[in-house]
Amino acid sequence: MKKQNPIQPVENPIICGPYEEPESHWHYKEGMASKIGGRRPAGYWYKTNAVGKKQMELFTEEHRDDLPLVNLLREDIKQWRKNNYRNATNVTKELLRYWAKEDRFRRFFFCQKEAVETLIYLMEIRIPEKYSRTDAKRFKLSQENLRNLIRGVNPKFKEQSASTDYYHTLADTPADESLLPLLRMGCKMATGSGKTVIMAMLISWAFCNRGQYPDNTLFPNAVLICCPNLTVKSVTQKTTVWGF
Repeated sequence: MKKQNPIQPVENPIICGPYEEPESHWHYKEGMASKIGGRRPAGYWYKTNAVGKKQMELFTEEHRDDLPLVNLLREDIKQWRKNNYRNATNVTKELLRYWAKEDRFRRFFFCQKEAVETLIYLMEIRIPEKYSRTDAKRFKLSQENLRNLIRGVNPKFKEQSASTDYYHTLADTPADESLLPLLRMGCKMATGSGKTVIMAMLISWAFCNRGQYPDNTLFPNAVLICCPNLTVKSVTQKTTVWGF
């Protein structure tokens, strides 16, 4: 008989709103649920087959690994937000404040705002190393680890589980050493959380900055959008009426 992973139902599973950072979460242990203050650390559950001690049969066990890169970046982004987006351009600051307004026609979810902040923070502040030594001392994600991620080298996180063999990287290293690595970043988000809108926001950030600073090649002057099907293409076209 396969071992069943217990799930303890709770009366009110949704305890946080969509527009603000989560302040509490449900914690499950041995089939019991308890409400804990603070945001749930980023991580993922996976199942493995194991041999029972008393019965020589395979059953499914669940294990959890933390995502230290995500958790460290969350703390850095939160501090950057509190510091009024220090070292960002005036255009970037105005856009981020505008997108955070509560009286917008359609408010953005917190996950959307944080995703945009994270990518902008990496592209405009951390990767170009546009910060002071004082700022660097406060970073949760060290610059050494970030440089390793960009080079395609696995960083060493203190928070990382010793049992995990997950390989963190922000770059695809080409087989031809004469070519530059392909820097690639993305946000893993739930279905229906508004990923297409985030894409439109990032394009707005890039083009508004390039228009204000035409000689700054940090901001692109062209964007290639690849749609896997006509449905996604239709959704992408509809974002133009949102007034970014």
